[in-house]
Amino acid sequence: MRSHLKRLNAALGDQPIDMKYPVVQSFFTDQASTNAPKTVRNLYSTFHNVMASALREGLVDKIHSVSLPKPTGAAQEWLSVKAMTQVIAASQPTLKPLYATLAETGLRIGEALGLKLEDFDEINSTLTIRRSLYGGKVQAPKTAASYRTITLSPYLVDLLKSVATGTPEDFLFRSSSGAPLWPEKILVSSLHPLLADLKLKPAGFHSLRRGNATLMCSVLGVPEKIAAYRLGHRAPGLTLGLYAQNFSGIDKDWAPKIGEALFK
Repeated sequence: MRSHLKRLNAALGDQPIDMKYPVVQSFFTDQASTNAPKTVRNLYSTFHNVMASALREGLVDKIHSVSLPKPTGAAQEWLSVKAMTQVIAASQPTLKPLYATLAETGLRIGEALGLKLEDFDEINSTLTIRRSLYGGKVQAPKTAASYRTITLSPYLVDLLKSVATGTPEDFLFRSSSGAPLWPEKILVSSLHPLLADLKLKPAGFHSLRRGNATLMCSVLGVPEKIAAYRLGHRAPGLTLGLYAQNFSGIDKDWAPKIGEALFK
């Protein structure tokens, strides 16, 4: 939403709040010529939220409904094992531990950036997800299943040792000043240029999460219950989702195999 507001302000910031329909439609038509349908529709959603606030305050009489591109139904973006390995190998040293963590654990970007040193247990080779970081603010993880302890491969443990310095309350991944990292900045300044250099399609952080799920389930054959636990998903089905219980260490035997597929 922050990036949406910047884009909207750049194009429409000088317009009166009760701007005419042709102005609004022209903007979204231009956006549709250079962006995916889903991106344009998400942008309009943010615009609609702003205008809804203006409507409640009596600043406008109505919210213009514009013609938007229809979803294409294209497959979700994801990175193959080879692509994730390339990203990790080619990334700058300061971000390599972050990319390796996303690829091996499948963490959501907010979960990864919300990790603190106290969450990394080097002795037991685990990461515990207790929080998420969104917009620079700490919040609860997405769902109850998102609270979990993930076993790490020896490869990832060694990488995390390089950034695991400071006090227990320090963020594991942080700027040189100790401040939390912003996903948008990493995406624009690092991940997108990195993918371009590797001649890979543009993708976001979730492509690593989907790549991890594909590696576990389609390549290695990790049992669905364990894969769901590591991803913070509630596995579907009565037996898997309700009767078979998750517990810390359930993924211990699989972590080295996941790491070996990525780092060897």
